[in-house]
Amino acid sequence: MTKNRKRVVMGLFLILCLGIFSSSAFLIRKIKTDNVITFGNVKVQLINHTLDENGKEVEVKDGKEELLKYEDVSRIIKVKNVCNHPVYVRVKLNTTGKKNQEIFPAEDYVNYKFADEKWREKDGWIYYTDVLEPNKTTEDLMRGIEFDVNRLTSEYAGSDIEFKAEVQAVQSENNSKNVFAVEGWPEEVAK
Repeated sequence: MTKNRKRVVMGLFLILCLGIFSSSAFLIRKIKTDNVITFGNVKVQLINHTLDENGKEVEVKDGKEELLKYEDVSRIIKVKNVCNHPVYVRVKLNTTGKKNQEIFPAEDYVNYKFADEKWREKDGWIYYTDVLEPNKTTEDLMRGIEFDVNRLTSEYAGSDIEFKAEVQAVQSENNSKNVFAVEGWPEEVAK
C-alpha cells in the first residue's frame, strides 16, 4: 500500500471511530426526572347576614324564623376572598321545603331580591363577573327573600323552608378573562 493510501485509510478509520464513540456516549447517557406541579390554594368565605331591628347588618343566627310574621326576609349574601390570590366566584342558591317527611322544591314560592348587576346567572350558578382581589368582598348578591306566604300556607301549611347558599371559587391568575369561560371549577358533588 502506498503511503498516501495508508494515510487516507487511517484518516477514515479515525473519523469512523470518533463517530461511533460519540454516538455511543450519547446513547448510554440516562437521566431520571420528576415533574412536580403545584397549584395555588383558593379560599373564600360566604357571608350570610340579615338586618336586625335597628337596620344594622348582622350574622344570621342558626335556628328557625317564623315566616307567618312577614313575607320578606332579610338575607344579605356576599363573598369575601380570604386567600392571597385573586379569584373568580360563583354562588348557587337553593330553597327547599319539608312538611312531615315530604320534601318539596320551594323555588316556586320564593323570589330572591338580587342587589347588584355584577352578578350574572348561568347554568344554575350566579357568577360574580369581576375578579375578586385578596381580602376584598363582593357587592351584595342579594338583599332578601320574598315568600309567597298565601300559597305556602294553603298548599304546605306548617312546613319548614330551608335556604342554602353554596359558593365556589377558582384562581383567576393564568385563566380566562371571562368568568363564564374559566377552567377549574370544582365538580358538583352528587347529593
